[in-house]
Amino acid sequence: MIRQRERGYSLIEVLVAVLVLSLGLAGMASAMLFSVSSSRSAYIKSQATVLANAAADNMRANLVAYVGGFYQNRTTATAVTCTDDICTDTQLAGNDFAAWQAEVTATLPGGVGIICTDSTPNDGQPNSAACDGNGYNVVKIWWSDSFDNSKPANEAFHRFTTTIFP
Repeated sequence: MIRQRERGYSLIEVLVAVLVLSLGLAGMASAMLFSVSSSRSAYIKSQATVLANAAADNMRANLVAYVGGFYQNRTTATAVTCTDDICTDTQLAGNDFAAWQAEVTATLPGGVGIICTDSTPNDGQPNSAACDGNGYNVVKIWWSDSFDNSKPANEAFHRFTTTIFP
């Protein structure tokens, strides 16, 4: 009797197929993680943009305080109690900044925001804004990004700046 050759897959062929499939799935998982972190970073950047524009809108809405310099060089937030719910322009500037800074802190991870006058707006760090008091009014916002592994942990922050024109 002639023995027929058995048909099917050997164990080595199955192991090679499983290895190829697992490498493909690992690559796909890596791409998904990158996509999620990129989406998160894009969302946070868009929130920083919205917050900077909100600060600019507050200044434009209270033009008397803006021209009077009550929005410039704000680094600490102090809400002011207004008399009979009526605020002066100066008090409104303080309240605007306090509410805005609270929103920056609540919205952005490690968020820090300042408003200052600066001739070189794209400098500074969260603990040292580097505002020189010359030039234009600037909104500077910093936040940390835990997904940024290209920098040391103490420097893993991002900055968004915008210049304000009344």
